[in-house]
Amino acid sequence: MIGQTKFSYFFIMLVGAMIFVIGSLIGVPELKYLAENKNIYFLDKFKQNPHLILGHYRKEFKYEKSPKKIRILTIGGSTTYGQGLDHKHTWPFILERMLNKKNKNFEVINLGLRGGNLKEQLLNSRGLIPQRLLRESFLFNPKLHPIESGLPGWLDLNPDLVIMAPQINDVAPDLYFGLGRKNKALSYQIVSFMDQNIIFNKLALSFYLKKILIDDFSNNIKDEDFVKIKEDILNSQNRMKENLSSLIRLWKIKSKVVVVQFPQLFSPKDGAKEILLAQRFIGGSGNLKRMALQKEILSLSAKIDQNVMMETSQKEGVWYNCLFCEIKNRSFYHRSRYFIDPIQLNEVGHQIIAMRTFAYLNRNVLPFILGSEKTIK
Repeated sequence: MIGQTKFSYFFIMLVGAMIFVIGSLIGVPELKYLAENKNIYFLDKFKQNPHLILGHYRKEFKYEKSPKKIRILTIGGSTTYGQGLDHKHTWPFILERMLNKKNKNFEVINLGLRGGNLKEQLLNSRGLIPQRLLRESFLFNPKLHPIESGLPGWLDLNPDLVIMAPQINDVAPDLYFGLGRKNKALSYQIVSFMDQNIIFNKLALSFYLKKILIDDFSNNIKDEDFVKIKEDILNSQNRMKENLSSLIRLWKIKSKVVVVQFPQLFSPKDGAKEILLAQRFIGGSGNLKRMALQKEILSLSAKIDQNVMMETSQKEGVWYNCLFCEIKNRSFYHRSRYFIDPIQLNEVGHQIIAMRTFAYLNRNVLPFILGSEKTIK
């Protein structure tokens, strides 16, 4: 009897310890993620009102357009989404506020998606994709198409103007996932499993684990792998031109279209000194050669981005502007004031992009939308 009682106490303590450990592993990361990302936490975690389109977007919006509103869509990746920022500090939100300074007739809908790519944007324009399709899915299976969701697409938002901001995602495969077909590193396999598992995708624990594992995976990439990535970048130009042309043609039938490009942290002229200073942006591994290769890849991607966007915009007869791109001629110290990492702009950077976009639209585009020579003073 005494033995059974001891066993019962031990069993209860063991179960209690397991509940405490599992609860801590799940609960602590959730609280940490909530504290750091309170503005998007509930959008990431739970289903939304079916009458509103939220999900992976920064701010709720409705399909129905008020006849009094001038609707602008911003289509892009994480640089439009505003990765790492509160939505009130993103350039689409600031742009809407600037446009509505004198009146309340403008509505700017942020359709930026983290990791967003032109292929995904084409599909979303025709019919809303019920789940996120990462660019790696297209990389591994270019013929992949989503199951028909029966939901309206972005085209049904009936905008007056579409601002397209494709950035780097369509030129280069992800630095880590792009090598997944041949690299069988355990960290990559675990990250891939968590990305494809709906339960793990809902856990903040997975978010932090993936950050650790991706760092481990990137440190195991060999120099020859970077050479392969550079080849992939050079070979991706035609695919990006084709997808961008298709997206522009799809939209310009029913609205005005503007294509914009944003700057990156690195300048092609940056040398060893600047690369060493950039450790906090691209990882503090201290491997100068590895960091130089990463900088070279990013600079090459930016150059191809610009060439493709300029050429395609001219060919399709739509506006194009490289916003704030003159910053590449400034010192690295000056450039670093505007970035969170080599790609993502910080709050000040987004403020400048919004101001430049507002000025460009007011000078070149709004007269065609508002009629005659009207602009916003």
